[in-house]
Amino acid sequence: GVAPPLPLSLLQRYLRLVLPALVAGLLAWSLTMIFGKAHLEASARIYDFGGVTWLSWFWSDPPTFASLAREFLLGQVEQNSALLMQLWMMPDLFLGSVLCLVVLRVAPKARRSVSLLAVALPAFVFLPLTGAVVLGAAIAALRQAVRFGAPGPALRCLLAVVAFYVGLNPSGSYTGGMALEAWYVFWLPSAWGPWATALAGPVLLYALLPERPSPGRLSRGLATAGRNSYGLFLLHWPILLTLTCWLFLRFEPSLGPGVAALLALLVTLPVLT
Repeated sequence: GVAPPLPLSLLQRYLRLVLPALVAGLLAWSLTMIFGKAHLEASARIYDFGGVTWLSWFWSDPPTFASLAREFLLGQVEQNSALLMQLWMMPDLFLGSVLCLVVLRVAPKARRSVSLLAVALPAFVFLPLTGAVVLGAAIAALRQAVRFGAPGPALRCLLAVVAFYVGLNPSGSYTGGMALEAWYVFWLPSAWGPWATALAGPVLLYALLPERPSPGRLSRGLATAGRNSYGLFLLHWPILLTLTCWLFLRFEPSLGPGVAALLALLVTLPVLT
């Protein structure tokens, strides 16, 4: 029940972020050898294809298959150096985690939520992903202190949908997102991309947090999801680089790239789950 010294907590948090990312990268590299570097061949086939497939049934001005598959299926993987892609955001995540830990140690309990909010806003201006981490903590603290009411069911659904949509923003590519440029060019200036993409996370958190903490099944489920979400995020990368790409290569010659990507996706999702 006693918190460890702050330097030890910071070291623990650093290892919790960086060490698993390195392990996931090593796992991805090892598995790609077993799968015969399928991700490189799949990447070459996708980049060479520029037509429109079944996506045209759903969007009047659809992204090309190449732009979708580059990001969703492969994450623009063309070289082995990308196997450690999980490390690209570690500095921003770690800094956000440090700021949260310091505020929680220094600020009085009654002012934690306000202090987190005061730190989050300027951080968000300069480092959107760092600010998003602190802003998420501030939202949770405000909800826990019953200073920030939960939205109704309809607003929850609307916020969640908007957050997912904006979170896919290609203009914020250095904070994540998919290259679905055709969805965004008409309403989101590219200069806003990093902030919009980062803000999607706290908005989603606000939409999904329960009314107030309780020992019920929902709270236990959210806690379990929180503990495992980072590991699951890291795990998807080795699976996409190996199983998904291998399936795509198996299906693509006879079924074409659009159907092949869809079938690979339908197999990948339950494996990830």
